[in-house]
Amino acid sequence: MVNCTIVTNAGWGITNAGVLTVKNSIVWANSLGGIATNATTTISYTDSQETLAGAGNMNANPLFVNIVNSNYHVMSLAGSWHGAHWTNDSYMSPCIDAGEPAPGSDYALEPKPNGKRVNMGAYGNTDQASRSSRGTVIRVW
Repeated sequence: MVNCTIVTNAGWGITNAGVLTVKNSIVWANSLGGIATNATTTISYTDSQETLAGAGNMNANPLFVNIVNSNYHVMSLAGSWHGAHWTNDSYMSPCIDAGEPAPGSDYALEPKPNGKRVNMGAYGNTDQASRSSRGTVIRVW
């Protein structure tokens, strides 16, 4: 499973009875937990609702645009897709530019600025991937 978003399931997000690899994905807000693993599960560069071992894994709120209305694009100060238009959000998702950094990992379809690293989740490496920050953002309250 690569660049998947699995959310709000009544049960586990993913249960594994065989060999499974999960990479560059978001598994969040499932009622029993994110990923039920076994000895044949490999997880890397994935944001899950529980802390999991593996390179690049994290346990952080992915900051979806609108989970209530099933908009699972992740928020970005530089712009995220809101169904019919791009909007600059008030927050920056930790899932942006958090996918596998290995040479050859594709991010080419992500709109600029793209940080030259794939986003986690279903919209990573697509033309609807949330944009990377354009640099330091200073908010005045």
